[in-house]
Amino acid sequence: MRPTIDDYLMKIAEMAAARSTCTRRAMVGAVIASPEGRILSVGYNGVPYGIPHCDDIGCRRGDDGKHLWLVHAEENAIVGAAAEGIKIKGAWLYCTHLPCSHCASLAVQAGITKVFYKKVIGGPVGPTQYVFSKAHIELIWLGGNDGQESSTESYQDLVDARSS
Repeated sequence: MRPTIDDYLMKIAEMAAARSTCTRRAMVGAVIASPEGRILSVGYNGVPYGIPHCDDIGCRRGDDGKHLWLVHAEENAIVGAAAEGIKIKGAWLYCTHLPCSHCASLAVQAGITKVFYKKVIGGPVGPTQYVFSKAHIELIWLGGNDGQESSTESYQDLVDARSS
């Protein structure tokens, strides 16, 4: 059976994720496509050009536990399009995982109008949902998670917890 265009583009994001050299967390892939389904840019999480990969030297993390120089898949796809002069305003973003709030903000600034995702990594999803909802960007879950634990905490749950 022929896959839908959304399933097709998500499979490409999953293939991009296989290129990730992240050894401690998730291998993430992203595809930016026109609303008609033409691929504009692809990215995966990894280190910037010229820096040894985590699978070569291990993850280098700061005192806060965050990776010192990781570039997220969504960032790589957005920056890759910009570096090549590819316009992505009005495009759709397909991510193997729900973007973090920082990548959600970058997607808003880049003019992305719809975001598809399949999995959720642990952590609050509320800030990401908030960014996309305030920017009127449709967020679409394509199913998945493969038994991974995820936070289903909404933005309103976060607001309610802070005010009590």
